[in-house]
Amino acid sequence: MAEFTPAEEDIKSDGVRRIFTSVALDYDEEELLDAFRTYARKERVEIPPWYPPPRADDHHHFLLRLLESVDRNPKRALKSLQKHGIWMTTELPVRVEEVQALLVTGK
Repeated sequence: MAEFTPAEEDIKSDGVRRIFTSVALDYDEEELLDAFRTYARKERVEIPPWYPPPRADDHHHFLLRLLESVDRNPKRALKSLQKHGIWMTTELPVRVEEVQALLVTGK
């Protein structure tokens, strides 16, 4: 299988990153992530190392995706991270009993 290597303009254009997985971060993105981690510590919020992957800081750059989705606003990103963490821990894994009837239909 051929390996996809995106062009620079495909990765990021007009200051907005479009490809996250397995692509090196820019200096400003590293700075943004460091500032966000500092903000989270100041707010006494631990960035959860969700398992199984994706992890918050792996090559998928989940935290950067999160920050981009809220226009790089750390307060909104932290709130979104907390909501996502609650969802991950309360709704996953999905109990088979809850979806068994749907699974049997094959839809």
